[in-house]
Amino acid sequence: MMLPLLMGTLSFVPMAACDYCCLRRRPGCGAPLFLFGCGLLIASTLRLLWVSSWDRLDGSSAVSMGLALVSLLLLVYSVFFAVKPRQEDRQSCPPEKQPLSCRGMYALCRHPGVLWLGAFYGFMALAFMSPLWLLAFLLFTAGDVLYVYCQDRWIFPYTIDRYREYQKATPFLIPTFSSAKEMIASFRQSERNDRP
Repeated sequence: MMLPLLMGTLSFVPMAACDYCCLRRRPGCGAPLFLFGCGLLIASTLRLLWVSSWDRLDGSSAVSMGLALVSLLLLVYSVFFAVKPRQEDRQSCPPEKQPLSCRGMYALCRHPGVLWLGAFYGFMALAFMSPLWLLAFLLFTAGDVLYVYCQDRWIFPYTIDRYREYQKATPFLIPTFSSAKEMIASFRQSERNDRP
């Protein structure tokens, strides 16, 4: 039963190796490492679902699983779709760096994916009331926090344009009232810009 926990916890190592490749200007080796890490995390989660006691679920479990599904969708959106730099940021970005994306979900905090990953495993632990899911929540969230701390400290300031300014303006992980307002305002601005 410990194998999925070990796989999920170690899944952040190849993801961190991907960032190291970007830092060393070797982008070709980065994407496969990131996908491998994602695959490990998905495989460990599917294994946890396989060994879970589905017959113990009740009405409150359905609410928790619904919230877990919403958290999972927000996680996928944050990691794969929300990172859209503005055209002017792309044009002004130095060629050796990536443009900064600090709008929408990334106005809430610098690493919103951690919030939604932790929420997903936390709600799954509530749904199944299982020590295994609770351990997954603790280990995977801790692994993700360590991973993004390394990104924030040693990778992104050197690979993303104006990242140090972003660090000063936006919370690391815990959103504030003002960062939530900024996120809502940037979503509204984006909607206005998308209108014909």
